[in-house]
Amino acid sequence: MRPSLFPKIVIDMTLFLRATTALLFPASLMAQEIPAAEYAARRDSLAARIDSGVIVAFGAPDAVGIRRWSQLPGFRYLTGFLEPNAAFVLVKRAGGGSGILFTASRDPRRALYDGFPPDSAAVARETRLKVRSLPALRLVVDSLVAQRLPVYELRDFATADAANQDSLTRGGRFVADLVARNSGLLVRSVHPIVDSLRRRKSPAELKLLRRAIEATVVAHREALRST
Repeated sequence: MRPSLFPKIVIDMTLFLRATTALLFPASLMAQEIPAAEYAARRDSLAARIDSGVIVAFGAPDAVGIRRWSQLPGFRYLTGFLEPNAAFVLVKRAGGGSGILFTASRDPRRALYDGFPPDSAAVARETRLKVRSLPALRLVVDSLVAQRLPVYELRDFATADAANQDSLTRGGRFVADLVARNSGLLVRSVHPIVDSLRRRKSPAELKLLRRAIEATVVAHREALRST
């Protein structure tokens, strides 16, 4: 094999595997080992920890190059939605909380290896959330800010170490533009609250952790046998 062909073969195989996975396992279904009711309970727990207000959360953007895509932990914890470029708005009022999931369209060419995006009606059934198109996010948030509701954010930085320097992510830009349009607006972070909620594991989460540990043990044993 000529060395110059190796990177292309690796890329082609990676795209093939991603396409096969996307076709066989639709992304929106892959988070459902945690039941929808549990995600709803998590959102209720978050809403209970603020008096009233609007929480704007951002999911992970598209992967770059052949890097494998994964959803951001906080966004996945609240929604279970495994599609890129999504956003989520949770509104807490005196009468309770309600959520809207904003989903992005996909370039038809990318759909060949990333899979086709799930139907909005199916997403609504699976997540128990209202679903709207991502371009409507700004209008919805602006209308809520106009009602003088406090604003909170769950941004899309990759690690907590980058939180204070975050200015280039979609969430960072969105919040900066929101503040620029609304002089004096204070936007608070709900990352500490979400992090504290995630520390406590449900029976379904513990089951998944045990399965992962068992798979790791098996892999280590097989590796030791082969040495």
